[in-house]
Amino acid sequence: GFPVVSLTAEEKEGAAGLRVQQDRFLGSPTTKITKASPATWPIPLLVKTPGRGRKATTRALVKRKSEWVPLASGAPVPWFYGNAAEGGFYRPLHDAEGLAALAKDGGPQLEAVERMGLVGHQWALVRAGRAELSSILDLLNRLGNEADFEVLDAIAAPLATLDDQIASAAGDATRAALQSWIRDTWGPAWRELGWTGTQDD
Repeated sequence: GFPVVSLTAEEKEGAAGLRVQQDRFLGSPTTKITKASPATWPIPLLVKTPGRGRKATTRALVKRKSEWVPLASGAPVPWFYGNAAEGGFYRPLHDAEGLAALAKDGGPQLEAVERMGLVGHQWALVRAGRAELSSILDLLNRLGNEADFEVLDAIAAPLATLDDQIASAAGDATRAALQSWIRDTWGPAWRELGWTGTQDD
């Protein structure tokens, strides 16, 4: 096992910070724990926020089940990402408000590896029953202008599962609607990449 870290913006005595809660991550909502596991882990938390330099990343060692962590910026931020540079061995779980702000305003400021991680974490959390299916759809919709191949590859994985396993089971009309949305959203990126290789590829 390894942790899922829930993050919620929370002010304390006028200071901006995050409420951080850790739980064991289980890949499926039907998974049963058969062996004892740690109730908590010592987690080196890395949280990216807008800006440059030292105040753009909050670093903290989280040891308890739930604790409050002050932001390095010292002030409220419009968005934050719970695993800066994908440097932590945990899955960040943003609440609905935090994920919406991150997808809307933070996405363009995240590095490619962070965007790839964000998609992978959110999809895993949806499949584990820890997040709503709509959360991954909203996030993917916000990434419609993505141009990085590896991020597009990360996006393709949940889209393939949605098409093959979920939409197809819901009927032809639902699957056609999903495929139309996929074409409209990512068609320009795929057309720019093209299907014919060149010597520069």
